[in-house]
Amino acid sequence: MKIKLKGNIETVCYKSIDEIDKVIWNQFVSNDDFYKKYEFIQLIASTQTQIQHRFVQLYQNNSTIGFLYFQQIALDGKDIFEFINNNTSSIKRFLQKRYEKNAINILNLGNVFFTGDNGIISAQETIIYPLLNKIFKCVCKTFDCKIHSFVIGDTPSVLTENSCGFSFKQFYTEPDMQLTLQANWLCFDDYLQALTSKYRVRTKKVLKGSSQIISKDFTYEAIVAYQNEIQALYDNVMQQTNFKLTTLNTAMYSELSKLYENKLVFKAYFLEDKLVGFAVIFLCLSNTMHIHYIGLNYEVNNDYKLYNRMLLDFVHLAIDKRYSKIHFGRTATEIKSTIGAEPIPLNAFVKLNSWFNIVLKYAYQPNMESNYTIRHPFKNEM
Repeated sequence: MKIKLKGNIETVCYKSIDEIDKVIWNQFVSNDDFYKKYEFIQLIASTQTQIQHRFVQLYQNNSTIGFLYFQQIALDGKDIFEFINNNTSSIKRFLQKRYEKNAINILNLGNVFFTGDNGIISAQETIIYPLLNKIFKCVCKTFDCKIHSFVIGDTPSVLTENSCGFSFKQFYTEPDMQLTLQANWLCFDDYLQALTSKYRVRTKKVLKGSSQIISKDFTYEAIVAYQNEIQALYDNVMQQTNFKLTTLNTAMYSELSKLYENKLVFKAYFLEDKLVGFAVIFLCLSNTMHIHYIGLNYEVNNDYKLYNRMLLDFVHLAIDKRYSKIHFGRTATEIKSTIGAEPIPLNAFVKLNSWFNIVLKYAYQPNMESNYTIRHPFKNEM
């Protein structure tokens, strides 16, 4: 049933993407936004069963103008208040006392498993933003549980608190890290020569120190065979993360390898015949190589600088395949900057779905402090 939002705009919410016409959905997705394709979102929904999904179709004058997709996540109450600044400590204690022993159900717009995905598929995003609060409330009604918080993540810089509906507050997230490759880098040695002497020596030291580590490109069969080890390595990384909404079921990677075939590289790292790391790389974008999740054995990482080696392998691969940009995503901001990646800010907004949001609106201050230093390894940056 269509629900009227504003003027001639209506919405229908579905519990399964299978209820939506794939052809119509994909008409609104550009080839570069492969992570918004029907098949990709469908695979996420079918493999990440630890969370619930909702899908919204938008109409204007009875014609489809786009889609939105949501993920409902149960989060420990004590974790959600990481973003409340110390100068509102009394408010923080009050809210924590109320919620910290219970799960907080978050309704997130977009796919939390892909950095930069804002969950909106439409050429008319500017029309949709002011309607988000109403859309969230419509989606809430499809759940049996109480939804405590709305989250809008990875939005463009033009979006503000005033433009995304009503009473949303901006909060700080780590930036998206991206490396722009120069046109004259025809081989990896050209990249090395672009580095300052300090970082060139450092890079060669990483390559030498990790020389015993062997990388292999996994096929579907290999991903399936090493599934338990892959999940364990991914879980190692998640345990090092200060704040996370949920964890990934890495079983989806075998299916992704079939879905994308030669457009996905699953790079596995071995030391003495033992799997000690992996990285998932998407080659789907026209000029951007996207690094998805990684997994690490941290003992090996400490001794052999495995993660640094991975980053350099990504640069090497991108140069060989003539990509102009590497999209690294969030986390490890400072380390990524040592190989030349630069931070791209991402906006995120939150709203509590109760009268407590009035308190949050006036007392909350976004924590904008960072605990990293951006490095500048190239000669022309000195």
